[in-house]
Parts: sequence; structure tokens; C-alpha cells
Amino acid sequence: MTPFEESSRGSGALPDEITAGGRTRAVSQHTRKPHEQITAERIQYVLEHWVIRGVCTDSKGTQSLVHWSYVPGLNRMVRVVVSSDDNTIVTAYPDRTACRHWDKGNFDYFTMRCEDIEVRDAGYI
Repeated sequence: MTPFEESSRGSGALPDEITAGGRTRAVSQHTRKPHEQITAERIQYVLEHWVIRGVCTDSKGTQSLVHWSYVPGLNRMVRVVVSSDDNTIVTAYPDRTACRHWDKGNFDYFTMRCEDIEVRDAGYI
């Protein structure tokens, strides 16, 4: 088992900050009590290896940058939401619905929820 897989088995509290891609972001109070299977390493992985991301607006009108990626050892997509100023990780969780749409090639799922969609070559997943 790799250190990544070992450290991802528990779902204890996350640190106050996570550094990914050379940028350190605060972790919101909501995110510090993570969903099962979410770790700092998995959040970092998604932020560095996203396959699709876009600017999404929630029901209150708040915009955020949403990143999705498959995560090694989890075999499903994880969604990481970052504040529009890119300073705070707002939430992170396994996203079964996004995974299902991505696998079917239904990109309308993402374009209906977000603007300025970017897609990376996901041939490695």
C-alpha cells in the first residue's frame, strides 16, 4: 500500500491549510470535518490533477471554482470547491453523480452547472 492509500483510510479532521500546486489555501470549518474518504492528500490531488473545472454559482448566488478528478485508490470523482478568490477550500466530497456523467461522456451535466468549463486530457485516468 502506498503512503497515499494508507493516509487516505481514515477520515479525521483536516488541517487548517492545504498546499497544492504551490498555492496554500485555508480550509473552511465545514471542510475540516470531512466526508468519509476525504483527506488532505486527496484534496491536494484533485487541485493539482483536475480533469474538469468551472465557475459555478450556488443557490445563494455565490460563485466558486469547482474542480473534479478521479483519485487513486478511490475509483470515483472527488469534487473540491474553492472560493472565487482562490484562498479557501469551501468543501470537498466524493461526487458519484459527476462520476456517472463523466463516464457516460455527458458533459452537459457540467456545462449546465458551471461556466468557463476547462477540460484536461484525462487519458491517464
